[in-house]
Amino acid sequence: MDKSIGLEQQQTAVLQSFYQMVKGSCGLVTEAFAESCEISGVNSSVNANNRGDRDLMITVSGQIQMTVKMKSDLANP
Repeated sequence: MDKSIGLEQQQTAVLQSFYQMVKGSCGLVTEAFAESCEISGVNSSVNANNRGDRDLMITVSGQIQMTVKMKSDLANP
């Protein structure tokens, strides 16, 4: 954890990073195997944990729900 900025600012930065990943996720799916992709939901949580005698650790976890239409050549093998 960067002690030069506050915990709330760091949590915001972590969430922004996660949402940037969400923003590009449908592009990755359509590039790999889908004809279309729509994000239908996003859940996230941020935790700050004290690591004993060490600094705090900030973690983010999340889920992305997508509605995906498979490419026709993959949908019917």
